[in-house]
Amino acid sequence: MAKALTIDVNQAQFRALKNTLAGFPGGLARGMPAAINKTTRSGKTKVARGIFGLINMKLGDIKKGIDTKKANRNKWIGEVNLIDTKRIPLIQFGARQLKRGGVKYKITRGGAAQTIGDDVFPVFIATVKNHKAHYDYDGHEGVFRTKKPRTDAHPPGWKDPKGKPSSGRKLLELKGPSPAVAFQEARPAMVKVEREMHQVFMRNLSSQVDRFLKEPKGKN
Repeated sequence: MAKALTIDVNQAQFRALKNTLAGFPGGLARGMPAAINKTTRSGKTKVARGIFGLINMKLGDIKKGIDTKKANRNKWIGEVNLIDTKRIPLIQFGARQLKRGGVKYKITRGGAAQTIGDDVFPVFIATVKNHKAHYDYDGHEGVFRTKKPRTDAHPPGWKDPKGKPSSGRKLLELKGPSPAVAFQEARPAMVKVEREMHQVFMRNLSSQVDRFLKEPKGKN
């Protein structure tokens, strides 16, 4: 995982909260993780929106590339991380089929578009049920090419009218970089988000303190 955002507690915050909740058994153990986790959830959305402004992907797809780690009673740290173990399917970068052949896509919104595909390895967008086995237009959409060069490969955009495989040739789905790599362009935006999230954390922490102060003393 590549860390994008960390929400934790400094010593000054800890001492102040400890003194405030001195008469509330279990107050720290409940209040601190709750405030951190609420902030972490907001942080994931903020990070995703910051990336969305720079990376040519749908917001929902960006969120799939972001993971969170919750705080608990024993560890008062929340994290928002970018997944670095799985590459993003190329279809998610605004990929579109070209009439002349090949597929065009663009990773950053302000960057140049790239085109892939040739006569030896035709590249095309297709919807397949099991792209590791054969053509079957009933399920997963992606950018594909044949695993081996074929002179008789179907042209880009080909669809079997009956939706059935005709040759059993295997396909390879093309993918771009992992979220941790693709979202590097958004690092400056994440720094700004981290500053904002620490302010949000203080508000969430204050809310937790207010809630405990309204409870009868001694309540767990």
